[in-house]
Amino acid sequence: MGTSSFDAGFAGGTGALSNSTTLWGSATDPGKLASYDIVILSCEGAQHVETKPKAAMDHLKAYADLGGRVFLSHWHNIWLEGSTTGMNANGMKPDVWPALAMWSNDGSSANPSGEMTDTIDEVRNPKGAAFATWMQNVVTPPAPRDAITIAKNTGKDTCVSVDNNKVEQWVYWQKDANTRLTQNFQFTTPNEKPSDQRCGKVVFSDMHVSGVPVKDGGGNVLSYPTSCGPQADLLPQEKALAFMFFDIASCVGGLF
Repeated sequence: MGTSSFDAGFAGGTGALSNSTTLWGSATDPGKLASYDIVILSCEGAQHVETKPKAAMDHLKAYADLGGRVFLSHWHNIWLEGSTTGMNANGMKPDVWPALAMWSNDGSSANPSGEMTDTIDEVRNPKGAAFATWMQNVVTPPAPRDAITIAKNTGKDTCVSVDNNKVEQWVYWQKDANTRLTQNFQFTTPNEKPSDQRCGKVVFSDMHVSGVPVKDGGGNVLSYPTSCGPQADLLPQEKALAFMFFDIASCVGGLF
C-alpha cells in the first residue's frame, strides 16, 4: 500500500510526496522520466486512467525504448495493455506493447483464504535456473526448488499469458490442472526492433511486493520509511522481486 507523505520527523524528507504525474507527464508536460535509470511503479489499487493520458503512455514507452528500465506491478498493467476501466476504456493504449500479453483484468485476490505457491519457469526462461538457485539460497527455511510462497491476498491473476516469442515468462501460477497464469514477465525494448537493437527492459509483476503491514512494538502500522529496515525479514515474494530489481539493472542480452 502506498503513502502520500513521509513519516513525521524523517530526516531524509518532509511533507507530501510529489504527485506521480510529475514523473510520467501529461499531454503538455514530458515529465521527469529521463532523469532516472530505473522507474518502479507500485500498484495504485486501480488503473487510475484519469492520471495516464495516451501522451503519458507514449512517454513511458519512449523512455524504455531509449534504454530506461521499468518495473510495473498489478494495475500498472495499464502501461502495457491500455485502459480497461473508467474513461476511455478499451480506447486508450500504448503502441506495440498491448500485443505482448493477454489479460483477464481480475482485480480480486487470487488467494484470499491463505497462501498460494507460484512457480519459477526454468523451461522458457534462460535465467530461470539462476533465479531458482538464488531463491533457495536466500529463503529460510528453503522452499522446494522453483516454488515461491505468496502471502494471503497478494497474488493476482490480472495477466493470463504472454507471447513467448517476444517475452520472457519468469514466474507462473498453476491455478488448476488446466490453467497456468503468468505472474511475472519481462521484455526488452524497443520490442518491435531486432534483439540486437534493444537496450531497455520492462518487468511486470502480478504478485504484490507485500501484503503484510509492518508494525512497531505497540502494534501500530509503520509508514515509509520507518517500515523499512531490519525489524522484519523479507517475505519470499519480496526476495523474488528483489532478484527482479537486480536483473532489470543488468545488461540487455538474449532473445527477448
